[in-house]
Amino acid sequence: NEINFDLYDNEHEKNDVLTKIFDYADAQAKADASDGEFKIHTQWINECARSEETIGVSQARFIELYSKYGSSVYGEKAIEYKNLGYNVENFLAYNQQKNALSGVPDANNDTISYSVVWQETEVIDKMNISEKEKIALFTTARTAKIYKNKSWNQIRSYVKNEFDKAAAKAPK
Repeated sequence: NEINFDLYDNEHEKNDVLTKIFDYADAQAKADASDGEFKIHTQWINECARSEETIGVSQARFIELYSKYGSSVYGEKAIEYKNLGYNVENFLAYNQQKNALSGVPDANNDTISYSVVWQETEVIDKMNISEKEKIALFTTARTAKIYKNKSWNQIRSYVKNEFDKAAAKAPK
């Protein structure tokens, strides 16, 4: 697989990917040339070498994803999502948006901010994926048992109801 650098608008992103390609190639070459004496201790490089097995992408694509999403590329949730039979890139894109939402303040300072969870369901709703994958995406990211064995509409209704309850308690 090849990386299409024409798709990158940002020179910093291109350079980051290139640097990681060289780091990966250098480490692999040293390991190959040393007859096993050189040990690779950088986790992302080790994960990259097994990326087709763990998350279903080539090493080139792994490096691109790692440059964009960091260590979440080889995290437990990404692997779990891939093992459910789905494209890990959908999980990574959603997870990045979900993490950005987690900084949104909640008026009630609830342990679980249903306003954020509601926004997360809206992010998923806009994704061009099946209802089955929407459920898998949400329940992989949100492990609460209350969401298991529910349809996407049931999940959305439950979250919306909890959001409305929290909003009603908020100081006016």
